[in-house]
Amino acid sequence: MEKILTKILKSKLFPNALQLMVVLFMSLILFGLLFGADEKRSIYNLLVWLIWWPMLCVLFLVAGRVWCAMCPFVWVSDRLQRATGLQFAVPDFLKQHGGWITLLSFFMLLWFEETKNAMDSPRNTSVIFLTILTGAVISGLFFRGHTWCRYICPLGGLSLVYARTALFKIRPDEAACAECLTKDCVVPDAEYAGCPMHLTPFAMESIANCKFCGACVKRCQNDSLRVLFEAPSKGLTGETPATPVVIRMAVLLAGVVSFLNATTSENLPVGHLLHHTHHPVFMKTLLFAAALIICSVLFRAFIWLGARCGSALSPLQLRIYAVLPMIPLLIFSHLAYLTSGIRTDGGHLLVPLAQLTGVQWPEIEPFWRALCTGYIRPALVALGLLITLWISRVAMAHESGLHIRRIKQLFALFYIIYAVWNLSAVWPDLSGSVTPLTETTLLLTSAIDTESGWILIWPFAAVLASALLLTLIVRHSLQQSGGGEVVDDYSANHSWLISGGIGDKQSEILDWLLEQAIQARLKIPKAVTLANASQEVVTFLQRTLPAGSKVTVKANLRKNKVVMTILHEGRPLTLPDYKTAPTLDLDDDSALDGIELRLAAAQIEHMSYQARLSELRCSFTLRQTC
Repeated sequence: MEKILTKILKSKLFPNALQLMVVLFMSLILFGLLFGADEKRSIYNLLVWLIWWPMLCVLFLVAGRVWCAMCPFVWVSDRLQRATGLQFAVPDFLKQHGGWITLLSFFMLLWFEETKNAMDSPRNTSVIFLTILTGAVISGLFFRGHTWCRYICPLGGLSLVYARTALFKIRPDEAACAECLTKDCVVPDAEYAGCPMHLTPFAMESIANCKFCGACVKRCQNDSLRVLFEAPSKGLTGETPATPVVIRMAVLLAGVVSFLNATTSENLPVGHLLHHTHHPVFMKTLLFAAALIICSVLFRAFIWLGARCGSALSPLQLRIYAVLPMIPLLIFSHLAYLTSGIRTDGGHLLVPLAQLTGVQWPEIEPFWRALCTGYIRPALVALGLLITLWISRVAMAHESGLHIRRIKQLFALFYIIYAVWNLSAVWPDLSGSVTPLTETTLLLTSAIDTESGWILIWPFAAVLASALLLTLIVRHSLQQSGGGEVVDDYSANHSWLISGGIGDKQSEILDWLLEQAIQARLKIPKAVTLANASQEVVTFLQRTLPAGSKVTVKANLRKNKVVMTILHEGRPLTLPDYKTAPTLDLDDDSALDGIELRLAAAQIEHMSYQARLSELRCSFTLRQTC
């Protein structure tokens, strides 16, 4: 299976052929949402909320963000980007706060969906689609790559958490990538603009943002990038620890899912309260906020209790151990909510299929109304709980001690409490949960309502037309002013403080070097080589320096020269791999010659290394004329 999937990713037809089919299908759906009858059981609305939306969660479990590779909104954005896009670099603001922006956009989408009853209104569903399409197109007109997908898209916020459970992942061969000097997977050319998600495949330690498009796999000349099957525990415990925004997103998602399941519950008073209130929008907003607050407070309480167990684990480690194993429980509980409409309204979606295939409804109805189907949702929650308990045990397997056992039990109690709430919410009332078929309107041949559809379209069309016009004006202005010419006094500088592993920062360093090199018209392979050299120096320093030492990387581009300086301030270095004496002589300027020889042998030619050791500062300066 792994080899087959790798071949599929290398195919020229992937993902273009699949994306084209999705574009045609979603275009039909959008047309039906806009111009069909605005009724709950429109077949177009049922396809969105009963098929497409649950399918996203299933795809997260199988291959992470693979939906993003065939997203129809990005397909439109890509075509306009290639034709008229300005190809600006991604703003630093988006890079620094992109996670929080996706978090905010996701909750805005969710609030609109719930307060406007989008699941019962094709028109409101079309507003969601048009908003995402407009955002993707505007982002593509101004910025290079899939900036919208990585830093803004509301579905991206969901994938930041759920994609970590993927069974199939793109993984690099570390040994082959270490020997690769060209890094074709990230170097742009006339046909390839680099990873559309601004990732560095050879140093990618988490697949949360990988969209499985296969672009890097096609470009790799060493076949070191391939698809691997991994258990969910590997993605949740063996990758780079989650960032604070991912932890916060997961905790808030727990509140969201518990609220959603409660709204469809026949056992809890939440659904009854919402149906009988005179202010449904206010009440839903209030209950929505209450769910987020309660879940956050409960999570903080268990983290506080975990810290009181006498563990040496830091608060951040406790949050990671508590949150990441919980993701399978979240995604299966979310699936339980998304499948709530399948038993009540799914039969209405099957009727058109029955008409097309000749299968009569009475043959389908007995199974659809069978008692066993009512327990599918509780079974999903129970399965998620079992997987979460297993992953929690695996995550802390390398820890030992009585306090660790207590923390495991504490977190297990937290998971069980959360699962019990969702189980009580999704437990079926089998007495009358299925809507009679006679009350259903199948909208396959309903009259087209053009007036209401165009009323919704024209504001989005006006925004898109304005953005396109602005892009053309800016593009023409840059061409007239010679914006693409090389500036003689071009300069740029940046610094990174590295207190942990080099992996994440290496991606940032390479991304920055590539962006600046493109703007300065430097040779791209030279910038990649420089980033490789800086990675090796920093890795060596981190092996030889005391644990927790901080290394600073400084890069400076000026005219046609690139200078990178790697600094460490503290006690003198010890180099057991190169010197018999454990401590270097501060007055011996040649003490670091061994490092220079080793690095020069490991990298390509035309790279010079300068090392100086004076007082309490050791500095490496790597210079290359591009």
